[in-house]
Amino acid sequence: MEPSSPEAASLDHLDYREYMEWGNVVYHTPESPYVFPRRWCRALTAMRVALGFPNLPEVLIFTHFIAAVAANPETHQWIESILRTTNNPVGETVMDRTYRSFLLFECRRLGYSWW
Repeated sequence: MEPSSPEAASLDHLDYREYMEWGNVVYHTPESPYVFPRRWCRALTAMRVALGFPNLPEVLIFTHFIAAVAANPETHQWIESILRTTNNPVGETVMDRTYRSFLLFECRRLGYSWW
């Protein structure tokens, strides 16, 4: 008797697919620094929905975002700076500060005039 294979639409398959899609979102310079965090957050939200909105530790979300940004070597200076400043509480979440800092750094680096 041949072992049964999981159905393509099984819940476990969907959960895994959403997790992998979130993990595979990386930042490349041709992409707008405004678009990337939105695309990354949409993938995070889809994964959370597929898993039933798990309460993920902020440090896990933070490290996944840093890993996604690190795919672009041009952002390594920003990564070094954000890792030095993440322990400074200012009444907002680490991820809020991280998204804002990423946008500011990339817009300046890419020469966007409004930053």
